[in-house]
Amino acid sequence: MKTQAWGWLAAAVVAAALNASYHDGGLRWAHAIADRLCHSTTAVLGMASGEASQFLTEAQMITPRPQAPSCPWTATIARAQAMKARSDSSVARVEEFSAREQARWAHFEAQQARMEARRAQMESRLAELRIPEVALTRVVIPTPKVSVCPRVRVDMPRMPEIKIPAMPSVHIDISDETSI
Repeated sequence: MKTQAWGWLAAAVVAAALNASYHDGGLRWAHAIADRLCHSTTAVLGMASGEASQFLTEAQMITPRPQAPSCPWTATIARAQAMKARSDSSVARVEEFSAREQARWAHFEAQQARMEARRAQMESRLAELRIPEVALTRVVIPTPKVSVCPRVRVDMPRMPEIKIPAMPSVHIDISDETSI
């Protein structure tokens, strides 16, 4: 049992070290896998939701592994173009999100305007409503003062006593065994 606990502890320490290294910018290969996975899943979600433009944008981001170019300048240009394409797709996603939020906000404002119109309509109907004035006079009802509370006596007959005879006890002797 102790060996298994030490094994789990060692696995946790290794996982924490890898996580820290990944988030500090190390493990470029893990970042590359995560980026490709992100674009792949976004492309699939775009295809599933019926948004062809999102699918096309993300599908263009998924490229085969780049071949080692013979010229470092060409590699730098290719990386810059890939970064620009990723930022363009990110900007497109932000703009799409912004458009959806603006549509939601417009729907909310329209709903608020409808409620305000209903409130104004109810206020106008209330203003047209005429309630006649009624003169009320105060009515005083004298209550008699009772200083003594009358007592009421009730006689309850007692229940007759019921005597139940005791049950006779029956004893059966089974000690004598008879053969059949």
